[in-house]
Amino acid sequence: MQTRAARAALTWSLALLAFACTCARPAAARQVGPAPDKTASVKSLLEASAARLRSAEVFEELLGRYQKNWPDAVIEGYRSKRLFEGLTPGETAQMEALIREFSDRMFKGIKTRVVGELLTEESFVSLCAPVFEKYLDAGEMSRLAVFARTPAGRKLIDLTFKNLREAVVAALDEREFFKVSPSPEEDEAKLDRLQAEMRGGGVFAEVQRTLLKRAPGVAAEFTPEEQRELVAFSQTPLGSKVSGVWLPLSAELLQRNAALFAPRAGEIAGQVMEEQMEFFKERTAEILKNAGPRRRAKRPARN
Repeated sequence: MQTRAARAALTWSLALLAFACTCARPAAARQVGPAPDKTASVKSLLEASAARLRSAEVFEELLGRYQKNWPDAVIEGYRSKRLFEGLTPGETAQMEALIREFSDRMFKGIKTRVVGELLTEESFVSLCAPVFEKYLDAGEMSRLAVFARTPAGRKLIDLTFKNLREAVVAALDEREFFKVSPSPEEDEAKLDRLQAEMRGGGVFAEVQRTLLKRAPGVAAEFTPEEQRELVAFSQTPLGSKVSGVWLPLSAELLQRNAALFAPRAGEIAGQVMEEQMEFFKERTAEILKNAGPRRRAKRPARN
């Protein structure tokens, strides 16, 4: 069913998390006292970059773009299958309004449950910790978190996330992700193709190319002093390391998300849809209670 879009949307929203936490070229911060343990450092970095909030916003945007086209596609599917045949204009209008109301209730339920159940602090730490710890030690993550809380750090992360979101939307739009087919089977096939391309890294690579093209524009957003800070950091051991690991780190986080979170998002979408179908069936029965006799009366007699 079309609600599988929730799975793809979640995959991309969490993929952005990897970029947002590692694209930055932060200025080095002096560490004071003993190095914190790795789990605390992962949590600190996620909090400093507002990763959970940003991912929730992106998830809601991607799913919202898909939802925008969903009711019209379903209505078109009803018409092509002649499911409105025998209804009065008023009943047809009521059914169309019901489909739109059903869409609002269903997608709102998906957003609420996915954000509340999956995009939690505990889930993010569980998702990110094994990958972050593979590439960065506790002190390095701690210094990145310190920078993320500075004005320059917040600015860099904000600009990075803005460009990431736009690049992802453009890549998905080009592949007609937001175009909903009246045929659920065709939409399933399209999502399967997209998921396969995502697993193969094609869409991911396109987003990377887009970001590289936009890099000069991002640099122009910073003052000369801020640019000097970023250049200075890139020449430090930590800066060099961050530059070298963020691509494989991001790719591994995307793969881990697809394996752990995406299936659960699909389950949630299916559960919400099943729950809302009870509402849809009840309202449909109310609207069509007088249509049954008319429909039967219009059927041609059998010999």
